[in-house]
Amino acid sequence: ETYKSLFGAELGFEVLFTEETTNNPALVGKVYHAELKIGNLNLYLTDRGTPPSFKSIGFVLEIDDEDEARNYLAKIAQNGKLVSGFKKNPVGPTIGSAEDQFGISWDVVIV
Repeated sequence: ETYKSLFGAELGFEVLFTEETTNNPALVGKVYHAELKIGNLNLYLTDRGTPPSFKSIGFVLEIDDEDEARNYLAKIAQNGKLVSGFKKNPVGPTIGSAEDQFGISWDVVIV
């Protein structure tokens, strides 16, 4: 629901954990696999049922509209945290960083 709301995505499909697909009763009824459609992009999501560890994962959004970029950064940080407001790199684009509510890092780049 978080990413559907953030990106205005549509749910392509989802598969829920059942008693037959997991030994962990706490996972039964929760999303195991889902597809989100964001424009022409299909984003596939999987929950492996293990404790989350997102320090090695990061996403980058490249957006050419500054207002839209600022809006996305604010939405990502809303239930997470703002890591860095937008800063113009001396030899590159303007980048802002946030961590979403799940601990996933996002860089939003104004191109």
